[in-house]
Amino acid sequence: MRFLITLALLGLFCASGAVAQIIQVEFKDAKAAKRYKKALALINGEQVLLGEPVEGGGFWIEKKDQGSTIHYQGGGDNDLYLLDVRDPSQIPYKINRKGEKEATKKSSVLSVRGKDIKALRLFQPTETIETLAREYTFRLRRIQDCEDARDEHKRGSRPWFAAHHLLLGAYERTINWLMSCSFTAAVEPLAKTLAKEKRQVAKEAITLRAEAALNSVKVLGTPDDLQDAVEKTGDDSHVFRVQESQHLRVVYFGRFSDERISDLLRLGEKVIELFRNQFVDPYVSPDFEDRIPEGVFQEFYFGPSDITYHEHFVEAYYGFIWGDDANKKRHRNSSGSRFSPNPGLCLDAWRVPEREDMEGLITHGLGHSLADFHFHGSATGMQQPWLEEGLGYYLSFELLGRNSVTCSAFDPGTYVRRAKEEGKKEIGMSYREMLNATAREYAPRIDRLLLKYLYAMEDEDLAKSWSFLDYVATDLDLTGQRWLRSCCRLARNRDTFMAELRKYTEELYGQPDADGSPSGYQAGKDVFDFLDKRWLKYAETEQISGADR
Repeated sequence: MRFLITLALLGLFCASGAVAQIIQVEFKDAKAAKRYKKALALINGEQVLLGEPVEGGGFWIEKKDQGSTIHYQGGGDNDLYLLDVRDPSQIPYKINRKGEKEATKKSSVLSVRGKDIKALRLFQPTETIETLAREYTFRLRRIQDCEDARDEHKRGSRPWFAAHHLLLGAYERTINWLMSCSFTAAVEPLAKTLAKEKRQVAKEAITLRAEAALNSVKVLGTPDDLQDAVEKTGDDSHVFRVQESQHLRVVYFGRFSDERISDLLRLGEKVIELFRNQFVDPYVSPDFEDRIPEGVFQEFYFGPSDITYHEHFVEAYYGFIWGDDANKKRHRNSSGSRFSPNPGLCLDAWRVPEREDMEGLITHGLGHSLADFHFHGSATGMQQPWLEEGLGYYLSFELLGRNSVTCSAFDPGTYVRRAKEEGKKEIGMSYREMLNATAREYAPRIDRLLLKYLYAMEDEDLAKSWSFLDYVATDLDLTGQRWLRSCCRLARNRDTFMAELRKYTEELYGQPDADGSPSGYQAGKDVFDFLDKRWLKYAETEQISGADR
């Protein structure tokens, strides 16, 4: 399937270095929403408007340490550059010679009456309409690259099937990203092509495996031990239920419908399958086993936001001891905690406020768990937090276009501040480009990142974690997979870790690449410098859409 997307030259002449934000406008009632019916998008069953505030047009965003507040004129009109949910490539503005945005046509801007507005929310805190268009083009190009790579092999051969599944994964990730960004109309043509491509492998074991996992979701109700835990808390105001799928279990309270949780379980199974598609299936062999468990290996608890109830219930149901006052304070400062009750199970326990990004919790959490099992081989004892965070960010961004879980949070504004201090030209950057630039310009070399504890990780470390994982997923072969597994294995002994890893890496890259070509490493040279330069070349040429190269 060939893609032809034409974007304006805006990507070359972007104006603002600030992290622009797309907002979501919610209406007081159906009558108010009806005035804007041709421009509405459907999010969680509610008709809303999506777009960027027009400068000086009524809407404005005040940034604070605790977050952002969106203001508007309650008694007047508020102008919005509309996000076209039917076509991600459409950009409603251009940049004039003064570096200001101008509407491309009158219909690109919509005036919203202040008295119609019920609430305003951030929809895409790290993107503009233009950067989403660039990201869309980038993802379509990756699909095309996967198709071209598949077609280099003889149809029906083992390499063809392996490449075909990578193509299916590229379609799935792009479709999921489109849905997450509310480009629902743009999904249909890709979904039709994906269905056609899937028919070519409909009876293959991998396809049947994926279908079985998606169809495995079941409601278990309220088991006796769960009801006992509720009674132990002394507060029966909340009703809890359980659902399971092949690999996941969710304990949730009554604010969530069974249908909502079932959808989250299916998303989780899709995340697992797409991870397998990229990181496992192409390499499985007698000496490179698939370590993803066949049964439940990840549990999520989604409970009330009340901290006192949360502590009592988690103690009663999971038997968790919060520890001394300092440890309890640390957990209280976070809305979620991660435990590993045994080597075969990861548990994420969340206090969930009313408008939490549940898809984000599922996807990022699975990034940690899949890193634990696939690279480390166990839910306990992982000594490479960059790998967990990197995979959490990678999967979240690939499937959702965002990362909303703050195990350690990347702040896009940090790069903007640094760029201004260093006198760099201000450009409007997408989330992908911001991560990429931060990693290239400020991150430590990969061998230094391997030694960092989670609490010591800065923005540049998180950016490098994502960027390096993306490099492994896209550009490295079995050699890269073996290297990451060795990082986890050798890190168990911190005293000998780097010396043994250096020796192993020299041996690994002293051999030809999987295709028989020389790796490029010269014996006696710094092997970590060699590996980091390979990553940097990818980051500069293939990881971004082109606007920041």
